Amino acid sequence: VLQNPARKVGFGTLGRVNTRCSSCNLRELCLPCGLKDDSVLFDDLDYSRKRIKRGDIIVFEAPGSTERDFIKRVIGLSGETVRGRDGNVVVYAEPPGLGPLGVNVGKNKLTPNESAASDYLACIDRLHAHADYLVVNISSPNTPGLRQLQEADALDRLLRACVARLAERAPGKPLLVKLAPDLAPEALDEAVDVAIAAGAAGIIATNTTLSRAGVEGHPRAGEQGGLSGAPLERLATAVVRRCAARAAGRVPIVGAGGVMRAEDAYAKIRAGASLVQVYTGLVYGGPSFVRRVNEGLSRLLARDGFSRVQEAIGADLRPGGQASGRSPGVAGTL
Repeated sequence: VLQNPARKVGFGTLGRVNTRCSSCNLRELCLPCGLKDDSVLFDDLDYSRKRIKRGDIIVFEAPGSTERDFIKRVIGLSGETVRGRDGNVVVYAEPPGLGPLGVNVGKNKLTPNESAASDYLACIDRLHAHADYLVVNISSPNTPGLRQLQEADALDRLLRACVARLAERAPGKPLLVKLAPDLAPEALDEAVDVAIAAGAAGIIATNTTLSRAGVEGHPRAGEQGGLSGAPLERLATAVVRRCAARAAGRVPIVGAGGVMRAEDAYAKIRAGASLVQVYTGLVYGGPSFVRRVNEGLSRLLARDGFSRVQEAIGADLRPGGQASGRSPGVAGTL
């Protein structure tokens, strides 16, 4: 299923945003995305200069799910949407000019870990042509047992199979891996080393967290599932920093988790992220969130004497936080 930040928004004709909620069919304020029908200009989203990542795509729906249950979680970024059915995968045609598209692939919750590779490979087979890069998600806390695939042997087998399959289907197309923020430091180091050795083109740090640090007293703190947003920011940034230090420039790091303002994105860049992804910040910040973050980044870079983002990547890993001529990595190739 697709877990896009605006997953309840269907983008309509170019120039306007159609925010009919596909779950409740209302054309008023859609609370999960914070948009009012036809009230926001497409230009305000400014996707043309951004990178878009879709959430996990799995192969099959759980028993009892209807086609509506499946489709309502899919976001179509298309002026004239074209739906193609391939098994239970719904593919939306992409209009030109939206920038590189990343696709997460994941395991069905009913598939045992011993057979997980078959789900990932099936997704790669069906979706590689629609993506500029793919992400092997082994860190969602909402799929029972999935995070066990981050253990060294399991991770090595899975990634080597995925890397080989993508190389067959689309030579040169990047495949990244997404790690959890809850790994012990030594396990995180091992996962980074294994991922690089297996051929991953980059590492996304991080997924949501099982920790409830900072929200212990909240009435919903005991709920199941991963926590995102502001409470995740410091933990995710620390994991970005450790991954970047361990990778030591061998592959780029993509920072994700708790980016609610420009300062959060900047912290991940300085910690070693070549790209920054947003989820909860976009939900609460609305369509102009990305533009506001970019404007804030410009001010922060100028304040610290950097002329471009690439100079700030990994600044906190260098003595004195000085500028570097480091390659932008994935940011420069997608």
